[in-house]
Formats: sequence, structure tokens, C-alpha cells
Amino acid sequence: MTPEERFERIDATLQKSADLQVELQEAMKGVIQIQKRFAESISQYADAAEQRMDAAEERAARIDESVVRVNKSIADYMDASNARMKRLEENLDALIRAITAEHSNGKGKA
Repeated sequence: MTPEERFERIDATLQKSADLQVELQEAMKGVIQIQKRFAESISQYADAAEQRMDAAEERAARIDESVVRVNKSIADYMDASNARMKRLEENLDALIRAITAEHSNGKGKA
């Protein structure tokens, strides 16, 4: 093999190596673009998930507030009901005392 043939062979090998480097760089650019799109998608999904979680927390807070209001309404109703029941018992006791007094005084005897 002559020195010129060796140089041509080396030159061809270097050219192939350079071509492969260019192809590798193009492939790496493609990988980087894919990774960038993937990162953007993940970020969008994370943002959407965070918004949904915030909305769910707001709904849960509103439900909790509603439950508190319902419980207070029930407690108020029970308090009012107990007060009415106490008045009814007092009135009934007064009526029983009045009837008993009438019978004790002889008004009820015929």
C-alpha cells in the first residue's frame, strides 16, 4: 500500500467518522427536542393536577361549611324543640294542678 493510498484510506475513515458525528448530533438534537416536549407535557399535567386538587379542596371546604351549617340548624331546632317541650310540660303540670285543686275543693264532685 502506497503512502497516498494510506492517506486516502485515512481520509475516507475520517470522513466516515465526521459523517457519523453529524448523524449522532442530529439524533441527539431529536432526543433533546423529545425530552423538551416531554418535560413540557409533564409540567402541563402537573399544573392541571394541581388545579384539580385545588378545586377539590375548595369543594371539600364548601361541603364542610354546609355540614357545619346543617349541624347548627339541627342543634338550634333541637334547642327550640326542647324549650317548647318544657313549656308544654309546665303548662300540663299547671293544668293538672288546677284540675287536682278543683277536685280537692269539691267542685268536681257531683
